[in-house]
Amino acid sequence: MLKRLAWLALCVCVPLSAAPHIDNQRLQQLANDPFWISLGHYETAKLGGWRSYVSDKKFFLAPDGNEHPDRELAATVQALYAPATAGEKHVQCVYPARTRWLKAQLNLTDLPTLDCTEFKQWFKDVAPHSAVMIFPAAYLNSPSSMFGHTLLRIDQADVQSDHTALLSYAINFGAYIEGSDNSILYAWKGLMGAIPVCLRWCLIRRNSRNIAAWRTATCGNTD
Repeated sequence: MLKRLAWLALCVCVPLSAAPHIDNQRLQQLANDPFWISLGHYETAKLGGWRSYVSDKKFFLAPDGNEHPDRELAATVQALYAPATAGEKHVQCVYPARTRWLKAQLNLTDLPTLDCTEFKQWFKDVAPHSAVMIFPAAYLNSPSSMFGHTLLRIDQADVQSDHTALLSYAINFGAYIEGSDNSILYAWKGLMGAIPVCLRWCLIRRNSRNIAAWRTATCGNTD
């Protein structure tokens, strides 16, 4: 809610550049594009329509963006034209993949200019070149351990020649345990898909830490 109020305040206090009008047919076409569906982590809902794996409302710009890719797309286009005074919190800096794709699809050439220094520095530090799927625990009799610690390792271009794989960054997808559930309740929640899960950004040899926005800790239910 505070996020949306901040956008409203910016709209009132500072004139916005004119966002382009997108006719409904084009809007629906873009909203149903597989790339946009992937960006929002959407899946077909059990009763029809869409729903996102991401349960954190702060991930979306539209109030019901988790269930309506078209409304989230429209809200994103409007936010792209917000004043540059938002700085690092501007949508162009927070959602670079959305920005890049929408600029290409809609030929947006008049967007406000931002440096996005934090994102550029982060991207430079990570220097992604390739990705490797890692299963740290290979004990197949314990699938909760095998798949509960899956990592996507992000390697730099010289990682093989320099033998620096242990210094790479990684994205971990695992259970987010709250409180002190006993083993029976923990097992039941796991079987029923009631344990929230998170994406965590980490260094292979350091403790993982949650990160925000383009470094989002995305939590949801395992179902």
